[in-house]
Amino acid sequence: MKLFLAIITVIFFLSPLPILNAQGTHHLKVYNKINKTNLIKSQVYLPDTLILYSLKDTIRMSGTYDQTGDFNSKLIEIWLNGKWTNYILNTWTYFPDGSSVNLQQNWLNGQWVNSTLDSSTYDSNGNMLVHLFSYWGQGAWKDSILSFRTYDSNGKILTDFGEYMTNGIWVNHDRSTYTNDGNGNALTFLFELWLNNQWTNSVYNTSTYDSKGKLLTETEQSWMNGKWTNSFQVFYTYDVNENMISYLGKTWDGQWTNTSLSTFTYDANGYKTNTLGQYWSMGQWVNANQYNYTNDQNGNVLNTLYQIWMNGAWSNYQQCTCTYDANGYELTGYNEAWSNSSWIPADNQFIVYINGNSYYFTGYGINISYVLINPTDVSTDKSSIVKGYSLSQNYPNPFNPLTIIEYALPFESSVNVKFYNSLGQCIREVNENSRQPGNYTLIFESSGIASGVYFYSIKAVSSDGKNKFNSVKKMILLK
Repeated sequence: MKLFLAIITVIFFLSPLPILNAQGTHHLKVYNKINKTNLIKSQVYLPDTLILYSLKDTIRMSGTYDQTGDFNSKLIEIWLNGKWTNYILNTWTYFPDGSSVNLQQNWLNGQWVNSTLDSSTYDSNGNMLVHLFSYWGQGAWKDSILSFRTYDSNGKILTDFGEYMTNGIWVNHDRSTYTNDGNGNALTFLFELWLNNQWTNSVYNTSTYDSKGKLLTETEQSWMNGKWTNSFQVFYTYDVNENMISYLGKTWDGQWTNTSLSTFTYDANGYKTNTLGQYWSMGQWVNANQYNYTNDQNGNVLNTLYQIWMNGAWSNYQQCTCTYDANGYELTGYNEAWSNSSWIPADNQFIVYINGNSYYFTGYGINISYVLINPTDVSTDKSSIVKGYSLSQNYPNPFNPLTIIEYALPFESSVNVKFYNSLGQCIREVNENSRQPGNYTLIFESSGIASGVYFYSIKAVSSDGKNKFNSVKKMILLK
C-alpha cells in the first residue's frame, strides 16, 4: 500500500520542489521566478477534494491553495477501521525571490514525522533552474539528488544535469542534452550516464516535423559496443484537420520491421470515437484491441469501452464511465471489467484533465470536487460551481462492500441523510448541521447488514430557511 500511495502522491496535484546545501541549510539564490499573480488572468477551478476507491485501498486527497493557484498544503488520508486516518501531508513555502520548498511528512504513532524535502529555484520566466531532493534520517535532513537545467531563448530546455550524493560528496550521475528548431520543436535528445569517471552514451532520439510543426517521425538509438544501434522508429500521419490518424511503430533487426499500428477515427466535431490497435504477424496486420469513446457535445468522454480481439470477434474487457460539471471538469469516474457476461468493479487507470494538465490514478472509483480561485478576490468560492441541489445515484450499484453517494449544495445548508431497509426502518443516519456550498461525498459500508434493496434520502435546508430539498433513491447490496 505504501508504494501505491507514494505513486499517487507524485502524480496527483503536480507540485514544485527545494534547495539545501550539503550541510542541510537553506540555499536560496536570487532567481526571480515570474510574479505568480500574473500567471492567472481569470477564474480557475482547482481540485479541492479527491476520493479514490480501489479494491485494496480507499484514499482521500484534499488541497488548499494560495490566491494564484499554487499549493499551500495537500493532505492524503486512508479509510481505515471506518474512519479517515492521516497518511501523508505536504506543505509548501514560497520565498520572495521565487524559490519554493515542499515538505512531506508521514503520520506515525499519532504525529507528523518528516519524510522528504524538495527545493527549487527558477528563472524570470518560471523555468526551474536548480532542484534538490533531501530525505529525513537520524534526526537530520540528508541531501540525495541535485539537478541543474538550462534553457534557450524560447524557454525550451537545453540541458538537464543530475548529481547524486555519495559518501558525503556530489557525484555526476546523468546528463540530458536537447536541440530545438526555431519553432521550439525538439530535434534531438541525448541521454548519457556517468560511468567509470566519464560520460557514456546511452540513448539518442531524433525527430522530424512537417511545415505546420506536426511530429512526423521519431527514431530511437541505443549505444551498444561503442556505436549507435537502431532500436525503434515511429511514423505519424494526420488528416486535413490536423488530427492524428495513425501511429506506426517499427523495430530494428537488421532492417526496419513493422511492429504495431494504431489508427484513430473522429466524429464531425473532431472528437475521437475509436482507437484501433493492431500488431504485425506473418506479413499482415492483425487486430489486437480497440477503444470506443462516447462523447458529450463538448467533447468530454462519457464512456470508454476497451475490447480485445478474440476468436475473430471483439470481446468486452474493461470500461470507464465519467461525469462532468457545467465547466467540463470531471466529477466522477467508475471502472469496470467484463466478467461472466456482466460488468463488475475493477481497478484500472483514470486520466483526469485539469486546466490543461493530465493526472493519472488507479482504482475503480474516483470522485472530485473543486474550489474556485479568483485572482480579483482573495476569497475562494464554491457556490459558483454548484447551480442547484442534487442527490446522485450511488455507484457502484449493485455494490459490495462500499458504495459512493454524492450530493450538491448551492447554498449553505443543514443536511440530513438517512438509510432505510425495504421495511422502511431507518438503519443509519448522517446529520450535518451546517455545510458550505459545494459537492460532497458519502461512503456507505455494508458491514452488519444483509443483501437486499435499500433506500437513502436527503433533506437539505438553506441557512436562511428559504430553500429546501428532498430526494430519495434506491440501492442494491449483493454479498
